[in-house]
Amino acid sequence: MIGDKGNEHPRAFINSGEEAVSQLRQIADELQPDLVITYDADGGYGHPDHIRAHDITVAACGDRFPTMWAVTDRDSMSAGLDAITVVPEGWQRCSVDDFATAQGQIFVDLDDAAVAAKVAAMRAHATQVWVADGSVSEVNPVAALGHADGSGRARAVWALSNLQCQPVLSSEAYRLGSATVEDVEALAELVSVRTGEALAGEVLAGEPAQPGLSDFPERFGQEGS
Repeated sequence: MIGDKGNEHPRAFINSGEEAVSQLRQIADELQPDLVITYDADGGYGHPDHIRAHDITVAACGDRFPTMWAVTDRDSMSAGLDAITVVPEGWQRCSVDDFATAQGQIFVDLDDAAVAAKVAAMRAHATQVWVADGSVSEVNPVAALGHADGSGRARAVWALSNLQCQPVLSSEAYRLGSATVEDVEALAELVSVRTGEALAGEVLAGEPAQPGLSDFPERFGQEGS
């Protein structure tokens, strides 16, 4: 994190320099991605490596490959926290103000298979993530059990090493980055996409975040509608 002495090491990721940008640009040139997902500009919660990943990605993609930036949507997080009915023993029940959140502009809803894959991926990172579903690992040999109210606002319960109880959400939130309406239309052909109030508010104020987005609320379902 910020202030860690390890950040001063010349081989630390945050000191990767232009070489990292060049390497990612080469990969992008080879793959020709339709859309690139990266962290938000603050790295989600100020993590220096995440911020560096954002900076490298944006620089490498430039105006050739569109980007969207992943965020933790405040309203979704608040609703998910409220849906947690059982906090595992030793874990901390939290409010939304305990987490770094933002207002999502674009939401991708996850079906049951996607949620299951998401939880499995989280569980695979046992040194960083503890899923309170009764599973055990070499890192977490004692099962943790948490529960939600069944409303779907929280699909499971998890925590980082700080044991602050969090909900597994059934949607992923993003800010547009350099993506345009055409990019989101292409995404909507693959997954369920809807807009958030943050983007709708910009449109209604007459200041669309990107050219061509003024009709987003009509073309994609709005959050909460």
